[in-house]
Amino acid sequence: VSAAALSLAQRSLPPGDPTMREARILRLELHRFQGRTAHLRTEVAALLDESARGPAFPATDRVRLLIYAAHGAIDAGDGAAAARSATEAAALAQRELGDAHALSLEAVVAEAVALRYAQRFDAAVAAAQRALTLTLEATGNDRSHARVIDARFALGSAYVDVGQAALAARELQTAIDAARVHYGPDSAFENFASAHLARALAESDQLEPALAAIDRSLALTAVQSDAEARNLAVGTGIRAHILRRLGRSSEALAGLDSALAVYRARIGPQHDATRALQLERALALAELRRFAEARAEVSLVRGTERPIAHWMSLGPDHALGVIERLQGHCDAALPLQRAALAALPATAGAVPRRHRIEQEIALCRS
Repeated sequence: VSAAALSLAQRSLPPGDPTMREARILRLELHRFQGRTAHLRTEVAALLDESARGPAFPATDRVRLLIYAAHGAIDAGDGAAAARSATEAAALAQRELGDAHALSLEAVVAEAVALRYAQRFDAAVAAAQRALTLTLEATGNDRSHARVIDARFALGSAYVDVGQAALAARELQTAIDAARVHYGPDSAFENFASAHLARALAESDQLEPALAAIDRSLALTAVQSDAEARNLAVGTGIRAHILRRLGRSSEALAGLDSALAVYRARIGPQHDATRALQLERALALAELRRFAEARAEVSLVRGTERPIAHWMSLGPDHALGVIERLQGHCDAALPLQRAALAALPATAGAVPRRHRIEQEIALCRS
């Protein structure tokens, strides 16, 4: 339908006609949700360029384009660009449309999400807190309103990044409960939020509840009418991480192999998420005493100097240190774990990972 509308507009309307522009912007929504990131970013850039040259271009359309630009950058792994676009969108919407406008509320939530992907976690929490306050005010404190649910989800996700796992789990569960009221049972939102809840629980070492949350997410993924391979792979990867930490390494390895096949094809071998799963795979192989394969997996990641910015990753030195310890080489393992500890960022969000490396150091010493 979108293609037909755009084709008709192109045949019958001048290039700058508002209806033509609306047909093009509508198509951006489809690019985004069908995973056509390159198409999305190219089209958004062209429309933003036109908006800079067209004085009649309304602020509402420019805000929408900037929000799409942020989502496109997130999907392309460019967190810094996402944050710039979303921050500009939120500022423009507030200035031109006011805090209570629907696009202003959407923009401030997008800003919180984009700041997370830019690794600006404290700023993301502040933006998400503001987003939740504004949406509650704008909706008359309707806690089951779609925009309130989105803002609460953004806040819960941001809390995980700053080490506030209990607060994160509370906000995410509240969002899930509200989504069941607003969307009904088995919604796509609950599917997505349950995966984030699983991460929050795993970060606070509540592994069995985390496994239940990710199993719920995967069960919902299976019944979605628009089930998407990347969402399935994300959930499978999180589940494998939890299984490995529960000592179920064989099951974890099967899940990691499945998730990695999608990650390599969809986001590339050098993406942080792909590299984090490779290290998880190395750990699972080591725990199964397949040491040569584990070392080979680590070497693929360790050869790149760029650190891995991903919640699951403790770094290649940690993985190699675990391999050394499991082979009985604790003198070699200790300096590797100390190097892994030193490489972690000095942020609250890194505390759970720091704790896990310290546990490994204690095992080496004993």
